Amino acid sequence: MTTLLRALIVKYDDDWELYKQYIPERKPYTTTTQEDISKHYVNIQVQPQTEQPQQTQQQTTVQQILESLKVVQPSFSITPQPAQSEEIVYLKAVDNERQAYTSVIKGTLPEPTDAPTRFGKFELKLETDGKPFVTASKPLTFDELRKISVKGEGYAEFPIIYEPKWFVQQLIEKADVVKYYTSSVVAVQININKDTVIVIRYETRKNVVSLYFKGSSDEVRKFFDNNFRDEDYVWSFDDFQKEVRKLLQWRQISRDAPVVVVNSDDADKIAWKINCASITLRVGSKYPQLLGCKTWGEVLEVVGVEQ
Repeated sequence: MTTLLRALIVKYDDDWELYKQYIPERKPYTTTTQEDISKHYVNIQVQPQTEQPQQTQQQTTVQQILESLKVVQPSFSITPQPAQSEEIVYLKAVDNERQAYTSVIKGTLPEPTDAPTRFGKFELKLETDGKPFVTASKPLTFDELRKISVKGEGYAEFPIIYEPKWFVQQLIEKADVVKYYTSSVVAVQININKDTVIVIRYETRKNVVSLYFKGSSDEVRKFFDNNFRDEDYVWSFDDFQKEVRKLLQWRQISRDAPVVVVNSDDADKIAWKINCASITLRVGSKYPQLLGCKTWGEVLEVVGVEQ
């Protein structure tokens, strides 16, 4: 009771001293009834309190209380499996503080499994020294290669939309080292900087690239974006014809290159998104003749431009 009074009712030292003086001196309550109730009143003797030396009294501050409290956090334990010594993988990305793990999931949104270490064709593993890294059981696609941001080694395979002769010329021009050169296969090495190297093997008859990189996937994406990308321009039909003619002056796209056509929100607008592996057209409802196109050759026929 004394503790409660001291903490909640009588809060100040001066008032507490007055309260202690009042207790033994207080008088019985007066009443208007005839009965004398003083016999029911009992004075409680207050025991004198021994004052503690000033140096032993400690006050707990709010900061001390907060520091003593521990907030429980949710536990997400991930236990990667050790990698096999001779295992073949198509990606080995260093996973510092879950950077690669996060980038692959955010960029590609792979199919989840019942284990946090396996997601689509990707898996989180451990090296012999205990360091984690992200692997892939199948080659990366061009879209995956562009959307992830990792450091390490990777291998990708994807089709090329350009005419083989023109694309070979571009590879030779940009090569630091020509590693292989025949009528059916060309291989080059491109040194982006001291940390990132790209090796490209191009099969002209299949029009397919096999790409190996060591270093940063961001540098690989920049290389292809700077040299083989056109994106998100919006035109009317007449302006689209002019832009197609301009494009063909520096990009020789194969007539057989597949085209993905999607509906545009603007009925009278046309736009494109082109990279070295795919062509996407956003077409307004005003141009139904373009909505049915499946190849670049069909687009050229509708636009009335000869390649």
